[in-house]
Amino acid sequence: MNFFLIYLSIVKINYNRYKKAVLTIWIIVLISSLVFYLFNPEKFTSEKIADYISSFEGSLWVVFILLSLVRGVTFIPPTILVIAGTLIFKENLLMVLIVSSICSVITAMMIYYLSSYLNIENYLIKKNSKRYEHIKKRVNSKYAWWFIIAWALIPIFPSDLIFYICGIVKIDKNRFASAVFVGHSIYYAVLIFTGSYIL
Repeated sequence: MNFFLIYLSIVKINYNRYKKAVLTIWIIVLISSLVFYLFNPEKFTSEKIADYISSFEGSLWVVFILLSLVRGVTFIPPTILVIAGTLIFKENLLMVLIVSSICSVITAMMIYYLSSYLNIENYLIKKNSKRYEHIKKRVNSKYAWWFIIAWALIPIFPSDLIFYICGIVKIDKNRFASAVFVGHSIYYAVLIFTGSYIL
């Protein structure tokens, strides 16, 4: 019995260390990407990203999808990449919409599960407790589905932020995924088709 308890304590210690290591790496990636983005905004224009993707001839869609997935764990605005997609795939805008929407759901679910696993609630409370509690209250309400859609439709809000909170609160994952898909699909559709008309 004592041996079993010792074993469980060792497993718990190693598990906590692993969680701390993952959280540390995650924070480093977030901070590094944001700092690089803030100090090198000229490298993150839609035109620059379109040129970068275009350099991979024969693998344009693969690179676009990978960047769409990676972007989701940074806080870099999705608008830049979506517009870059319209510049590259002018003849296939519907596919840009579908790919962008699906990738947004995948990254949203990644953040949903990761934030729940790492239990970053205390970190968010320390950073901005009032805003966190306000959003938490909304995603816990019966109007959570509509709230997530509305959040995704307003570009001035970092939509990735709400993914973290939904993961902590553990709202129904199917409702969460569908709300993200609907909200981002509407936003991306407006962005892609109006953007292509202007361009």
